[in-house]
Amino acid sequence: MKNKYILAFALLFFTLPLLAQDFKIVSVESLPADMSAREEMKTDHNDRQCALLRVATQNIAPNQREGFSFVPDLGSEVVERATRDGEIWLWVSPGIKYLRIKHRDWGQYELRLQDYVTRVEALHTYKITIKGTLTIAIQEQNSNSPTQQYLVFQLSPTNAVLEVDGQLWEVAPDGSAMKYVNFGTYAYRVQAPNYLSENGNVTVDDPENTKTVNVRLKPDFVEVTLKVDADAEIWVNNEKKGTRTWSGQLGKGTYKIECKQDDHETKVISKEITAAMNGQTIILPAPQPFYGSLNIESTPIGATIQLDSKEVGKTPKSMNEILVGRHEIKLTKEGFKPYTEMVTIAKGERKQVKATLNSDGDTSLVVKPQQSATKSIDGVFFVMANAAYSLAPQASFGLTVGSVKKLGWYASLSSNFKFVKADYECDYEGNISGLLSEYSYSGQKSTSRLGATAGMVIRIYDPLYAYVGGGYGFRNVFWQLGNGSWAKCTDDSYQGIALDAGLMLHFKGFGFSLGVQTIGVKYLEAKIGVGYTLKRNKP
Repeated sequence: MKNKYILAFALLFFTLPLLAQDFKIVSVESLPADMSAREEMKTDHNDRQCALLRVATQNIAPNQREGFSFVPDLGSEVVERATRDGEIWLWVSPGIKYLRIKHRDWGQYELRLQDYVTRVEALHTYKITIKGTLTIAIQEQNSNSPTQQYLVFQLSPTNAVLEVDGQLWEVAPDGSAMKYVNFGTYAYRVQAPNYLSENGNVTVDDPENTKTVNVRLKPDFVEVTLKVDADAEIWVNNEKKGTRTWSGQLGKGTYKIECKQDDHETKVISKEITAAMNGQTIILPAPQPFYGSLNIESTPIGATIQLDSKEVGKTPKSMNEILVGRHEIKLTKEGFKPYTEMVTIAKGERKQVKATLNSDGDTSLVVKPQQSATKSIDGVFFVMANAAYSLAPQASFGLTVGSVKKLGWYASLSSNFKFVKADYECDYEGNISGLLSEYSYSGQKSTSRLGATAGMVIRIYDPLYAYVGGGYGFRNVFWQLGNGSWAKCTDDSYQGIALDAGLMLHFKGFGFSLGVQTIGVKYLEAKIGVGYTLKRNKP
């Protein structure tokens, strides 16, 4: 009997070190009827009203419950932590997306709150349930049995993102991902833009065969054709798709669709794209032209009128619904030499043409707006190409247009025409928010620059002018990771109010400018321009 107790004690002694405690996330749910967040309202450092996360624990001893720590994503904070009725209460910033849950003994877990709730709202209460798992791992001494094997995923589409047990796996360009893993059951999640996400579990326990998981995501987009019966451009959500017709993929949802054409009124519609529209052709409304009017007289009367090489009648004649823009008028009459003139008609304007035809070929023509209430005045209209440079270093190019007499206006746009989509954000030390897996930087960097400003031009003394204005701009810096994705370096990026000022010189049809532009008084660049000026003199 004594030997049995000794054997049991020895077995317990050698088995206890093999007991392993871990934890997993059971659920995240919204509690709309729980008013705790309102009753104990708190605000973060940006004066935003907090949300309340109630963290409940299962199968976890009270002395181990305090071993948890919680780290939010960049831009959010845990304002206060307290214990209520055996739960851990966390007051957090609204809009928090990630919560890194650590335990001093059991490792950590990256909880993506957006996988469970659409958005963490201010003054709302949410419940997170964490369950402790206790496993016994007993292996025979000197056992040669294999306990690891390859786990391979083959994904479609090939740009899908793979998470296994909350960790990002690197996916090759052909859509494959693999690791040599311990036997066990693994939870995976596959996501891709415009596709439905897929979750699942896979068990690895066969030492003789590689475990392969094929995941083909179901599309969440619709193949449609957009068509307009006019020589018009088709724009979808402010992005040009084509002219007259476009076929492609659109995710299900509501879109702003525009049809644009010069000298025509843009047609704008809101269109909901549903799964039932797959393969359909959507006919769009054509832009409506802008019209003006034209009166033509001649001395002598009875001259034949050709408008844009098409005969339209004899003088005198009144014509309506003349498309805006430049038109050629040609008057002919037997015994007189013909006369040709170009006129420009604006929207809603009635233009009057009076011509005197002489047999000796001396012809005079007066073209004037019939209802014009203003006269042309002296001034300068300018168009200049501009370039900007900063010591960052950073170069950008653009265009400046404007008009000025004593006072005037200008508008300027500049860019380096590089636009990078960032998957992550990092600080100047290279720390990436929301990414727990191992990563490295490729050493490649890229920048994206855009500035749009407008303002006032003042004549100092002809031909010298000064300009000052403001608008919006950004200059973003991106670092490339080893897997080809990009991270935006927030410490080295700027965006917000843009201000610029400088001098302009207009001389013999040419314009020159020199000035500076800044974003929030944090990013500064020098700006030069050269272009063409048209001086309009008062008659």
